Amino acid sequence: MTRATIETDRRARVISWLAAGLLFAGGALTLWQLPHPVQGQLKAPEKTAGEREKKDERKKTRPLPAEYAKLMMKSSEVLVKRELKERLKRFEAMAQEAFDKEDVLLDQVDQRPVPEGLSSEINDTSMARGKAPADYPSLGDEPSVKDLYERIAVHEADIQQDHLATAAANKALKEGLSFPDTLRAMQLAATQMPGYGELIATVNAQHGIEGNSMEVASIDDINRYRDLLGQAGRQSGLAESRLLGMVGNAGRKPPPGAGMAGDGPQRPGNGGEAGYGAPGLTGQPYVPHEAKFESEEMVAAQALPGRRFSRETMRRGWLYVNTWYMIGPWESYGRNDFSITHPPEQGIDLDAVYHDGKTGRGIAENESSPLRVHGKKALLDGTLSWKFMQSESMHNTVPVTTDSSTCYAYTELYFDEPATMIVAIGTDDSGKLWINDREIWHDEGWSWYHIDEHIEAFNFRQGWNRIVVRIDNNGGAATGFSFLICPKDAALRAGQPKQ
Repeated sequence: MTRATIETDRRARVISWLAAGLLFAGGALTLWQLPHPVQGQLKAPEKTAGEREKKDERKKTRPLPAEYAKLMMKSSEVLVKRELKERLKRFEAMAQEAFDKEDVLLDQVDQRPVPEGLSSEINDTSMARGKAPADYPSLGDEPSVKDLYERIAVHEADIQQDHLATAAANKALKEGLSFPDTLRAMQLAATQMPGYGELIATVNAQHGIEGNSMEVASIDDINRYRDLLGQAGRQSGLAESRLLGMVGNAGRKPPPGAGMAGDGPQRPGNGGEAGYGAPGLTGQPYVPHEAKFESEEMVAAQALPGRRFSRETMRRGWLYVNTWYMIGPWESYGRNDFSITHPPEQGIDLDAVYHDGKTGRGIAENESSPLRVHGKKALLDGTLSWKFMQSESMHNTVPVTTDSSTCYAYTELYFDEPATMIVAIGTDDSGKLWINDREIWHDEGWSWYHIDEHIEAFNFRQGWNRIVVRIDNNGGAATGFSFLICPKDAALRAGQPKQ
């Protein structure tokens, strides 16, 4: 009896130890499969590219709260509304001028003597009498983008019709012809802005959506809406360029590049290694450089990179900015009058993807030389997104170099307190500069790169300040820009800029 009890206890102990061993092994295996700590943190299992793409897609298509979607739309509209309002004023001025010219000539047709035996209908101008610009109802203080775009389109159509009637009246008066017959024989050959519904249909098609309606309820929809805003600005800008060529400059100089081939100076090549054509500029005015630094070379040699400025810093001289987010190229058609705008001018969204970029070939540069283009050939399919770029020097190049193109650069500068700084910018060729959404400078035409192309004092605010640069490459290979800042008193002590 005692021996049986002992044997039973022994088997129980063995079974207990085996069970404990199995539990220990299972626990160790479980711990081993958990994420391993790296520098005090748990490393989550890495997701595959497909999983990341699915997550991004879900994020983009996830419904947004209605109020938040409206706020994002309103924020995206700020700059394009400002642009369209300014363009509408110019269109109203052109429309009034065209209407007045037409009115004078139509009155002359009405009042000219009718030859014996002919009907007075030869002087009938009623079919050409249109609506005066002032007769259109006011759009109010806060018109929508659609209202502004459609009113600009109305004025464009009126200007073209008035211009046609003016030409018919001139011909009828000079040659003694019937005005109605002359007008009917003339055809309006000019292109006109597409309707707002057509713009929506075009943008929808680019995103694989049918129809000409747009509801904004997700991040994807916001990006689509921003594409629409870009199209509205671009189409109205193209319309302005067409009208300036048709009816004259209405008190403004004609846009560069409007001349025929051979009218303007040819820009020489620079021996670069780009594998694309640089056919030479047509009608582009060359802007001679007027030096503003006592020594451009001295500033370039002494400047250091930086994006943050503090009164306590030991560095008191020139700082150049060499870290940017960049995007492009868009097609500029060789007309650097800035009437053709692109989405970054309506608002900066570093997550946005655009599908209206330039197509063809260019060079993805791998160095930042202001004189030569060196890099691999790149195929452009029109898809554009922001790219972080850091230059090894003060000269910043664009993502892909190609002729007749527009690119944009964006960065932020930090100041621990408000400060007045001297800003120096140079672009090759033309360009624009915005600081905190305010246009500071623009340069039309083509010019060689200089770091002191424009110098201006600017009052930076405490905290982060937004910098946007537009760079237009007219042709002839290399393009790029630089952006430098320096405390006003330090710049003057160093002898720059010139007094």
